[in-house]
Amino acid sequence: MRQQKVNKKGQFIKGNVPWNKGLTWSDEVVKKISDAQKGKVPWNKGIPRSEETKGKLRAAMLGRPSSFRGKHHTERAKSKLSAAQKGRPGYWLGKKRLPFSEEWRRKMGSKGKRNPNWRGGVTKENHLVRNSFEYELWKEAVFERDDFTCQSCGKRGVDLHAHHIFPFAEFPHLRFAVNNGQTLCVECHRKVHKK
Repeated sequence: MRQQKVNKKGQFIKGNVPWNKGLTWSDEVVKKISDAQKGKVPWNKGIPRSEETKGKLRAAMLGRPSSFRGKHHTERAKSKLSAAQKGRPGYWLGKKRLPFSEEWRRKMGSKGKRNPNWRGGVTKENHLVRNSFEYELWKEAVFERDDFTCQSCGKRGVDLHAHHIFPFAEFPHLRFAVNNGQTLCVECHRKVHKK
């Protein structure tokens, strides 16, 4: 077998190929390894951790994102998380949501025929309206009026939707009317549309 040349940082020097590149493990080897690990019991199973060890682990994990992010929580965990968030302002409170103004977009030519991605106006009307600057302003006005709180269940600081009381498709003249909007959390919005 040929020796690989390594630089001072321990990296392979360009031009050399690692000896195991392209090799795969056979199914038999994988099965043997998984079978061997099935019966193993960790050496520290059943041994309680000392307070010192717990403190060190806590300090090491401080500031890291939760491993539960994006996973389903139990009802008990949800209630604990909810209690921890009580009194905190909603995520969007005090933040400017829209990064660019309509004037900036017009000046930069990001709309219409001046845009390099223009394909002759094939975008559907629904998509155009829902991604327009006016629609964003309408959503922001509805959220501010309702104090960033779900009007059905009263939750704050969760993912919110601006719901059209009179349907978006059936009443185009009421699409940007603030009194036709209602702030709902994702769950309540689903319930409303299931009816």
